[in-house]
Amino acid sequence: MAGDEVAPASRYRIHQFVPYLRARGHQVSTFSPFPAYYWHPPQVSLRALRWGLYYLGSTLRVLSCLPAIQSAGRYDVVMMNRSFVPEHWLLALERRLQRVNPRLVFDFDDAIHLGINEKKIAEIIQHSAWVTPGNQFLADFARQHNSNVTIIPTVVDTDKFVPAADRAPGPVRVGWSGSRDSTLHHLPLLKDILVELARRVEFEFVVISDLQPPEIPGVQSRFIPWSAQSEVRDHQQIDIGLMPLGDSPFDRGKCGAKLLLYGAVGAPSVASPVGANREIIQQEQTGCLAGESQEWVDALERLIRNPALRRQLGEAARQRIEEAYSVRAILPRLEAIFEQVTDLHPRN
Repeated sequence: MAGDEVAPASRYRIHQFVPYLRARGHQVSTFSPFPAYYWHPPQVSLRALRWGLYYLGSTLRVLSCLPAIQSAGRYDVVMMNRSFVPEHWLLALERRLQRVNPRLVFDFDDAIHLGINEKKIAEIIQHSAWVTPGNQFLADFARQHNSNVTIIPTVVDTDKFVPAADRAPGPVRVGWSGSRDSTLHHLPLLKDILVELARRVEFEFVVISDLQPPEIPGVQSRFIPWSAQSEVRDHQQIDIGLMPLGDSPFDRGKCGAKLLLYGAVGAPSVASPVGANREIIQQEQTGCLAGESQEWVDALERLIRNPALRRQLGEAARQRIEEAYSVRAILPRLEAIFEQVTDLHPRN
C-alpha cells in the first residue's frame, strides 16, 4: 500500500486499514514518498534558492519511489492513494508500477482529476486493475476510463474515535476541523453565519487545524493546533460539528471526513447539502443539511438551545458512522476487491 502518512487522504483511506488487515491475517507493507506529497520548500527570500530547493525535493521524492516500485511485484495487490508525485506531467512512475505489478488498486477521495491533472489521473485509472473513488461524483469520472470501479467511502476508526466519557464544563462548543487548504477555502464560508449566531445565543467556536485562522469579531473562539496525538481528545470537545462547502466541481468531490469525525465522537453536524454530505447526514436524524445562511443560523440556534436534541442526533450520528462509515464496516468490501483483483491477474 502506498500513501503519504501526513496527508489526510491516505491517513484515512490507507493507513487506518493496516492494523485491521494484519489482525485478519494479511501481510501488509506501506510506503510513503519522501519528501511528503504536499511538502513545500521553506520560504526564503532568494527566488533562485527557493526554486532550487523545490527541484531538489521533487528529485528526492522521485528517487525515493524507485525501490518501492521495483519491489512491488512480490505483492498480491498494490493499493495506491492518489499518484506518487504532484507534477501533472510526470507519469513514468505509475507506468512503471503498473508494468511491475498489474494488480493495482487506485484510490482517490478528492476531485484530483480537475484541471491540468485530468490526463494523468485518467491514464492511471485506465491502466489500473480496480479503482476505489470516495463518492459518486468521483466514480462518474472513473467509470469513463475503467469498468472496475467500486465506491469506497472515507471511513473513521470508531474504536479510536469514541464519545467522551464526560463533557468538560462550558458553553456549547460549535466546532470545525480541517487542513490548511480547507482553512483557507472553506472556513471563511462560516464567518457571517457565526457572527449572526453570536447575536442570538452564547457558544464557543472551536477550530482544529494546522493553520490558525483570523479571529471573527464578536465570536468567542478558540484555536487548537492539530496533532495526531491529541486529535481524538480535541474532537471530543465538539458539541456540534460544521462542514460548509461551496457547490463547485471540486467541492462535490469532497468525501465528508469532517462529518465522520464529528459523528464518531457523538456530535451532530450541520453541513452544506453538497456531494457526500447528502449521503452521510440523514436530515433531522443525525444532523442538518443547510443551504442558505439563514438555514445555517436557524439549525445551529435550535441545536444550541436544545441539549436533548443534540444528544438524540449525536447518538444517531454515532450509530450511522459505525454501521456505514467505519473501518470495520467497510473492511470486508475492501477485502473483496483485493480478491477480485487477484482473480483478474493471477500471479505466475
